[in-house]
Amino acid sequence: MPTCTVLFTSHRPETLPLAEQAMAGASCVVLEEPAHPRFRDMLAGRVSDDDYLMAADYEFPAFARASLDLYRRLHAAGAVLVQCDPFLDELFAIHEFFLAGGAPPDIAPDSLRGMVYAAERDWSAALLGFYSASGSEDFREVVRSVQAFARADAARGRLRDAMRARAAARLAEEYPDLTVEAGYIHAALPGALRRALPPGRTLRLRWLLEPAARALTGKRQVLGPGDVLTLLYTFRPRHESPRADLLAARALVYIKILGKDEQEAAPGEYPHTRDEAACAALAAKLGYADCAALYPRLRHLPKAHARALAEAYLRRGV
Repeated sequence: MPTCTVLFTSHRPETLPLAEQAMAGASCVVLEEPAHPRFRDMLAGRVSDDDYLMAADYEFPAFARASLDLYRRLHAAGAVLVQCDPFLDELFAIHEFFLAGGAPPDIAPDSLRGMVYAAERDWSAALLGFYSASGSEDFREVVRSVQAFARADAARGRLRDAMRARAAARLAEEYPDLTVEAGYIHAALPGALRRALPPGRTLRLRWLLEPAARALTGKRQVLGPGDVLTLLYTFRPRHESPRADLLAARALVYIKILGKDEQEAAPGEYPHTRDEAACAALAAKLGYADCAALYPRLRHLPKAHARALAEAYLRRGV
């Protein structure tokens, strides 16, 4: 029976051995990344990794570099690899449009380009709003800025997932066994795929880090409080509750204590997942008042010092 498998993952080096196992044998692998003009040259070995990576900006460079070897192995084994993130492709086209002299009023609001532009504009404004509010002495104002950003991030994610689902559905008409890579926060993608896939296609969901996550937390994936808040707004955009306030407050502590640097990992080792689980567990012990007391003391500290202070707070309550 034709199948479409969604692989929920994260852009960390520790996921790549698992991704290779999960993608092996797929007729087509749909990568969560925008089109690169030299992708086919990279697969064929006609361009160096340095030159290929230089042509784009990667948030996780170690992951991006290690991914190239994986892509070439999958290609050599006969898999068709497709870079597929139409939202980002359209966003890059908008940037080129502006560089060529175009302006926002020239974009039709009801067009696909207009929807992408509006989602990115609102997302960027919410992010700037958070940066502006993050130094406020009014903790409630900072919490509201986190919630505004999470709502904008959820709205942007819904549009991005809908666009990817339509593109993947077109590929499904050609390839019987489709594997779609997706970041773990893209919870709207399965529903969008169910609506877009051809009849008779079986949709399967798989969380790559589930074994590690269950060993650490008993759950299929590790989610920080900000992720939980974004997922809440993904399906309930207008939601308001004390729980949403608490998640936003905890997210402010979580982002200050979580390590961001990429870590190399041997197969079977999951340093990022372990760190995320530990930080999520710490944040889950904090009430709203705890977060309000801790955040001003953490926001200017390096990660290691911030985490030590948060752990000491939990031990002593001061």
